[in-house]
Amino acid sequence: MQSPIEDQKPARQPPALNAPGVVLWLIGVTVVMHVFLHYDPTGWSRSVQVYVEFNPAHLQFFDEYPFLVGIRWIGHAFAHIDLTHLLVNCGFLLAFGTPVARQIPAYSFLLLYALGAVGGAAFSLITYAGQDAILLGASGAVSALTGALSRMVFLRRGAEFIPYPFSDRKFGLIFIGVFFAANLLFFIVPGPGGLSVSGESHIGGFLTGFVLSLILPWHRRGQRHAGEDGRYSQ
Repeated sequence: MQSPIEDQKPARQPPALNAPGVVLWLIGVTVVMHVFLHYDPTGWSRSVQVYVEFNPAHLQFFDEYPFLVGIRWIGHAFAHIDLTHLLVNCGFLLAFGTPVARQIPAYSFLLLYALGAVGGAAFSLITYAGQDAILLGASGAVSALTGALSRMVFLRRGAEFIPYPFSDRKFGLIFIGVFFAANLLFFIVPGPGGLSVSGESHIGGFLTGFVLSLILPWHRRGQRHAGEDGRYSQ
């Protein structure tokens, strides 16, 4: 007769980095791009840098070369000024992207991220039309994820995936107020370390993400996301 203890199978341990694959892949691509742009010994990165910098002063250049429109409006989200800039945006991508990616298909997530970058660049273009103001970084795209997460808070959809305190509606309202106030303040004072923080691209990305979260497909209610091993399907 076997012991009941022997019949029990050991529980599988959850993965060390329990984030959706689409989030981890985006972070990986962003890190690889940063390493290439800043540490490329061949010098090719200098040519690539020209095609990922979004600059409102180059609008006519976009008209002459239409192919560059798609590259620059989205490509700037994969180029960062320095390591701190990269780590901050990747950290926010992991924090805000994970709960959103649990609730929408991978293709919806990628479209949300890409159009969030476009929305941030559009607000930068409106703010600095014709001016020389280079935009780099994933802030607009990440802000779109923040906007989508806010939508989840208010509609209580995917509440089991929203980390506390964002799962609280009152805190959600406070967070949105602080988000907009802080980014409006960046128009008046410089950001940390005297750097120029693109508050307008953050606001543009947030509004884009909030609106798109009302349009893009979501997982069906009650759909099972986690398998027996604790891994989440995409």
